[in-house]
Amino acid sequence: VVFGMTMTLVSAEQSSQSTPGRANSVPAPFTTMPKLWLNELQYGPQTSLEDPNGVNGAWVEIFNAGADVIALDQLSLSRGSDPGSAWNFPNGSQIATGGFRTIRLDGREDLHTEADWRSSIELPAPQGGAPSADSTIQLNWRPTQGAAPLALDSMGPMIDWTEERSLGALPDGSIPPHVIFVNPTPGASNGSEQPEDMQIWINEWMAANTSVIADPADGLFEDWIELFNPNNAALDLSGYTLTDDLTDPEQWVFPAGTQIPGNGFLFIWADNDPEQTGPATGLHTNFRLSADGETIAIYTPAGRLVDLVEFGSMTEDQSFGRNPDGAADSIVSISTPSPGKSNTADPAVAPALTATIESGTVSLHWMGKSGYVYQLQSTESLENADWVSAGAEQSGVDEPMSWTDSNSIGVSTRFFRLIVIRP
Repeated sequence: VVFGMTMTLVSAEQSSQSTPGRANSVPAPFTTMPKLWLNELQYGPQTSLEDPNGVNGAWVEIFNAGADVIALDQLSLSRGSDPGSAWNFPNGSQIATGGFRTIRLDGREDLHTEADWRSSIELPAPQGGAPSADSTIQLNWRPTQGAAPLALDSMGPMIDWTEERSLGALPDGSIPPHVIFVNPTPGASNGSEQPEDMQIWINEWMAANTSVIADPADGLFEDWIELFNPNNAALDLSGYTLTDDLTDPEQWVFPAGTQIPGNGFLFIWADNDPEQTGPATGLHTNFRLSADGETIAIYTPAGRLVDLVEFGSMTEDQSFGRNPDGAADSIVSISTPSPGKSNTADPAVAPALTATIESGTVSLHWMGKSGYVYQLQSTESLENADWVSAGAEQSGVDEPMSWTDSNSIGVSTRFFRLIVIRP
């Protein structure tokens, strides 16, 4: 037996009287918000929506995601939340179920026709390579005649602006983050082709996870990879591939609909349990990482290499990553792993150390950083280790650094570590 209470939603504007602290007055039906979305936005100048009058300015597209035809009489567009810039949809206008409608944002309402909708709003061409912060379009709705407008949706600004590209929802009618399209589709369903030049980074990874983070699918501590998107716009990763085998670049394919937010992160379990992928359990690849060291690479659907990292052996609960996030040439050992979050800048964290042996002589290599001072240390045994300086201090430079152990010939075992002694 279940006991509970019944709640009826009452519109404050439609009830006979507001009753704070008292019994509610007679309820009235609550007007349902229309399932109408801003679906795509393009700044001018553009050629995707040619104008016979030669005014090829900005445009915005709306999409009806509902099951009914929507009358547009109570809807308006505005530049941001500025009520003074509001443009009301024409009386009697409507949009069909699953339909699209494009409205020009060139300020030429005098050229409006039933076949070519034009508003009084003008979104100017970007200056200096990017739209201004107020280059946002807002869709507004008045639930009743004379009521104050409510914001239904907004889109923009398109910070990573490039001429002839658009910003939009993927799939149609989805909530932000919005993505950038190479081929705008005014008045039609959004495509999926995104810019091939949008960079994302393999930002952090762990190949010997024993206690840092547990897999929600099975409770095990397993390998993981983190991606970072340095762009302001989200990026749809549908069809992108991830691999630890360069002979098999399509080893694992990102599921359709996978997105990484602008200036955000995406966490992936590298546990060879792809069947565990799901909304509550996250992404799971069909390969594991090797704690002895290997390669990770990510490719676009067209097969372009986006990023690649190579790493050496890793100890338990140690992660490698870019510091700061997205740094092209600064891969370090992360002192405090941060799966799905920004890597902590820690000046005391030494970069990853690798070794080569040639004719019995050992050389050690690492990526330097200006302003840092490094000291190599060595010991003959890790049991009751007595670490001693190996060579002199080295001032960091922003390029690969190395040191050769001139006394390594004939030595069967020697351990090394690299520490940052300044700053």
